[in-house]
Amino acid sequence: YPCEMVGGQRLAGHRVDVVFRPTPERIALGTHFALSVLVCPHAGVTAPASVMVDAVLPERGHGMNYKPSVKAEYGGRQGFWYRAGGLQFHAPGRRELQIDVRAGGLSPALEALRVA
Repeated sequence: YPCEMVGGQRLAGHRVDVVFRPTPERIALGTHFALSVLVCPHAGVTAPASVMVDAVLPERGHGMNYKPSVKAEYGGRQGFWYRAGGLQFHAPGRRELQIDVRAGGLSPALEALRVA
């Protein structure tokens, strides 16, 4: 099945693919935003046990000051939908968005998908 979301950015992993889209589309410094996240496990991989989101500032060596909440919204044949809320970029700089998916019964291994 396709792993697609209108206006979303796709990340391909070893056990899952992830598509995400921020709301609002343009993220302003110091303003809260949310992510819609679609997780599509590869064949033979079980449903996600957990999804975590962070945005790391590599030059500063840390993530966000805010811990986002991630809630499951729907799961089925077309993938598993999540909503991550309460995110905020509190300082300027280059970020790496991290979406960590625990799936496939491979605990504690995480499928860590990153986009700069």
